[in-house]
Amino acid sequence: MKNHIKYFFTILFSSLSVVSCTEPYKLETNLFKDALVIESTITNELDNQKVKITHIYRLENNEPSMENNAQVWIEDGNHNSYHFSENEPGVYISDNVFKAIPNVSYKLFITTSEGKRYESREEYLPPEAEIKNLYAEKETIQGGFGIQVYIDSNEDLGDAKYFRYEYEETFKIITPFTITENIELVNINTSPSSFSYDVLVSPSEEEKQVGYSTNSQEKIIQTSTISFSENNIIKFPVRFMDMNNYALRERYSILVKQYVQSYDSYDFYKTINDLGSIESLLIENQPGYVRGNIYSVNDNKEKVVGFFDVSYISKKRIYFNYADFNLHQPEYPYRCQIDTLDYTDNTTSDFDRNDRTTMYSSLILKTPPCELLSVSYYEALDADGNIILIPLYILLTAECGNCTSFSSNIKPAFWED
Repeated sequence: MKNHIKYFFTILFSSLSVVSCTEPYKLETNLFKDALVIESTITNELDNQKVKITHIYRLENNEPSMENNAQVWIEDGNHNSYHFSENEPGVYISDNVFKAIPNVSYKLFITTSEGKRYESREEYLPPEAEIKNLYAEKETIQGGFGIQVYIDSNEDLGDAKYFRYEYEETFKIITPFTITENIELVNINTSPSSFSYDVLVSPSEEEKQVGYSTNSQEKIIQTSTISFSENNIIKFPVRFMDMNNYALRERYSILVKQYVQSYDSYDFYKTINDLGSIESLLIENQPGYVRGNIYSVNDNKEKVVGFFDVSYISKKRIYFNYADFNLHQPEYPYRCQIDTLDYTDNTTSDFDRNDRTTMYSSLILKTPPCELLSVSYYEALDADGNIILIPLYILLTAECGNCTSFSSNIKPAFWED
């Protein structure tokens, strides 16, 4: 479960108070009711498993509140206990690696810092199923031309009937300009009558031109083979990208995860997906609650949001470039602006801007600050009539020369050029 579930329930709970109103909609959710949100999927993959615990949050708030200092553990049918520790606010990671195994039940237990207790129903690992092929093709989807990523399953899925997909895309970024020097303003005097600073230029040792960005999907992607004539999945669409998507500009990779689900898990996510539009939420008969498999031990009337999922996982990753499909290179996503500034120009009385204050604003006040593209010089005469060189600082929009202003310059361990 990811952010789309928290967002769905935030909208859902908050909208219930305005369903039948004839007055203009107000953002405040005066009839707001708190509910615990529990997100956890444990798999057959030997790893540190994760449980995330938050609360439904009001529309006027930007972030959910985390459930801190809870006791979290999982018990299996073989009398093993797996304890979790809070790794970051609201996120609990198992102390040891473990994996779900067939024909063994698993049950989640939570005790909050206030002493409230929550349990899940027993869940079992579903049947095994693998992603056989992950591939991309040029397609026209709903009038848009681009690249569609598909998956095929293994030929006979057996008893595996319900599937959920997640993807994580990573793409390479190369800025159009190369930054070789850093610029820093020191000894700043902001007094209006004597506004001044010193400019320090030094070699840049940080990689700024090549970066890597990673995104995850925000919607629920599911399918079922119940109505299929053959018991397999062929050419199931996972991700479509318009040909102008800048993620395709250099090199692109996508990791797709396939989760085999139980019917209850599939139905839970499907219900969320079906009710996920604004139109479906704002109806009088909307109950405002999608029941999962987690309940309160202390209060059987308390509503708990979420599903403790035990799932068989399969993964595949592919790489491709826009040139592999004979596409034009997408445009760079940021507008690049270059500005030449003269520190000695500290007045507007010459009928143009004050370069000194502009430079200060570009490097100190702007977020992210501009980068130094280069320094050039022009000749001038000092007070004694001697020729001196005056530096001109050529500044560049940060995103056009420094990938760390919006991405990461750390190459992922899995990356293949």
